[in-house]
Order: sequence, then structure tokens, then C-alpha cells
Amino acid sequence: VERIPQRYALLTLWFHLRTEASQSELPGWLETAHECAWGGISCTANIVDSIDLSDHNLEGHIPDDLGLLTELTYLYLDNNALTGTIPSSIGQLTELVFLELGINELTGTIPDDLGQLTALGILYLDNNALAGTIPSWLGQLTALFYLYLYGNALTGTIPSSLSVLTGLRYLYLQDNKLTGTLPLSIGQLTNLFAFGVVGNPLLSGTIPSEIVNWSNISQ
Repeated sequence: VERIPQRYALLTLWFHLRTEASQSELPGWLETAHECAWGGISCTANIVDSIDLSDHNLEGHIPDDLGLLTELTYLYLDNNALTGTIPSSIGQLTELVFLELGINELTGTIPDDLGQLTALGILYLDNNALAGTIPSWLGQLTALFYLYLYGNALTGTIPSSLSVLTGLRYLYLQDNKLTGTLPLSIGQLTNLFAFGVVGNPLLSGTIPSEIVNWSNISQ
């Protein structure tokens, strides 16, 4: 990654999301110092690999140009007031391990391009206004151990493909508009410590016996 595209992507992010408060809380932005010295930015060998802009009351849309930061492994934009959709260009960030976009006002569907993020261990999309169904391609993200989709407006059934994610520790799907029954295959997630589906009034049927026998579950 050359420095010019990297700096451009960060400046685009700044102009899309900045607020008056963020200017004082995130020093260094727009100054001549190397972008690796900007507040919330971390680098390895002068290449940006982490952005932490969580909890700054940021507003605006996540820009498509964020996809230029192809060495990014950690992206924290949670607990702000971001609007608009999740850009499909995030799917270009194939080194991502943590993607945290929860507690915002994001709309639209979960883009299929995120299915390319096979290194993801943590995916937080909770407490937004996301619609559409839970994508079946989530089963491709076999490194996941935290999957938070709760507090949205997701519809449809719980895909049986989630049963492939045997490394999952926390699976939160509560407070959506999910329908159908719990797939029997969900019982294969024997490493879960927490599983949430309450607040989906249209879910029906009985709890699979495999879930009752989970030994690690706390809720």
C-alpha cells in the first residue's frame, strides 16, 4: 500500500465522519505529521492496520474509499451515530480480524461482499437498523467467534449454514424480526457460551434438544 492512497482514504473518512468534538478528541488529523500519528490510527511499518474511532459521536456515511486500506486488520467505528449503508468496499479488506460497526444508525442490508472477509474473528453489526435476511454466506467465515446481529430489523429464517461456525463463542440474534424455527443443526455449535434469540416474536417451534444439552451455555 502506497502512502498517498492510504492518506487519501483516511482523509476521505475524516471528511465524511468528523464532528467538532472529534477534532479535539482525535489530534493530528489534517496536519503534516504522518498519518500513523493521527488519533485513532495505528500502523505497522508505516502501513495503517488499525482504525479505532469508536465512541466519538461521529455522524455521516462510511465512505467507499475505506476499501483502499487493504492491510487493515482492526476497524472500530462502533458507538457513534453513523447513517447510510455498509459500503460493499469493506469486502476488499480481506485482512480484517475485527469489524465493529455496532450501535449506530446504519440501514440497508448486510452486503454480500463481506463474505470475502474469511479472517474475521469478530463481527459486530448490532443495534442498527439493518434489514433483509441473515446471509447464508456467514457460514463461510469459519474464523468467527463473536457474531452480534441483535437489535436490527432482520427478517427471514436463521440460516442452517451458521452451524458450520463451530468456533463461535457468542451468537446474538435477539430483537429482530426473524421467523420460522430454530434449525436443528444449530445444536452443532457446542462451543457457545452465549446464545440470544429472544425478542423475535415470530420464531416458533420447540427448542432443539441439542441446545438443551450444551455444556458451556450461560444464557
